Amino acid sequence: MKFLVFFCLLIFSFSSHAQDKIEKLSIGGYGDIHLNINKGSDPDSFDLHRIVTYIGYQFSKKIRFNSEIEIEHAFVDSESGGYLMLESANIDFKINNVFKVTAGRFLTPIGLINQFHEPVFFNGVERPLFAKSLIPSTWSSDGIMISGKKGWFNFLLGIAGGLDGSGFNSIDGIRGGRVKERPGIDSPSALGRFVMTPFDRKNAYLSTGVSFFSGKVNRSNKGIDNQVDSLFTMIAADLQFRYSLLEITGEFAFTKLENSILLPSGVAESMLGFYIESAVSLPRSLVTRLNSHALKLFIRYEHINTQFKMFDGFEAYPQGKRNLITTGVSYFPAKNVVIKFDYTRISDSTDIVSHQFNAGIGFRFP
Repeated sequence: MKFLVFFCLLIFSFSSHAQDKIEKLSIGGYGDIHLNINKGSDPDSFDLHRIVTYIGYQFSKKIRFNSEIEIEHAFVDSESGGYLMLESANIDFKINNVFKVTAGRFLTPIGLINQFHEPVFFNGVERPLFAKSLIPSTWSSDGIMISGKKGWFNFLLGIAGGLDGSGFNSIDGIRGGRVKERPGIDSPSALGRFVMTPFDRKNAYLSTGVSFFSGKVNRSNKGIDNQVDSLFTMIAADLQFRYSLLEITGEFAFTKLENSILLPSGVAESMLGFYIESAVSLPRSLVTRLNSHALKLFIRYEHINTQFKMFDGFEAYPQGKRNLITTGVSYFPAKNVVIKFDYTRISDSTDIVSHQFNAGIGFRFP
């Protein structure tokens, strides 16, 4: 009888220990599927654009591990453009109820979409061009960061590896400069973000943010010296406003490079861009009749100029200055599942106009 009691207690102990470990483990993810129909030079495509898996673990009340692994375009190959990437992997150390330190790989805290880029958080099938050329998502940094929140104000300040200036170009801006493997830290970059949220109510919300990133762009993957001895600086600002069924979102970014004869041909001294978006949610009474969680109509205007100011002796490529108008609908059959349709008109300084029709499905869990 004593043996039976001991055995039951042992099993219960193991079961409780295993249950405790499971409760500390977090698993999540997001993904999106796109259909792009182009009325221009680009081909039509059906794309399993990305699948991202999140794994986290709560070691204690003050220490947490976070990670995201992303696969794009369903296949990893240098020619197809698909890739498998560790998007983030870091440990949070909670100092107190105000301050937290994050060490490892984290999403660079610049702008809105780079930090909140899951498809249920933005309108449109594709992320704005602004979030590809000027503040490219997903832009990860390897380093250390301290963050704090007190009332309606919060901030993030950090030191991390810089961008790879040899990957910049005249059309796609700084997108190709994201370093994905072992960035050099002999010339670390400084980064920061400050956010004020004076209103955060059920029917009224206002948030404004300012971000910066500054550092040398002379290191590529594995910390290899790319000979581009240039200083890069970015200043960005953003706004989110919501009142009743109306939402207004906007972002702005300006970049500046020091002159370097080893920068890729056509890279501008300064780049500039912004977008402003308005969205309206249908009344809850109508949405309920459609057996859905939400339905939004939106329109967005973007101005992107990756050739805003050229270095002396260089002329701007007219294709680098673009205006985009996107309008569409986001239908949520459930809270974290969205079906999207939109149309985009794209024009540049050559007066060439192209059109794109998109449809997509996005999801996020848990």
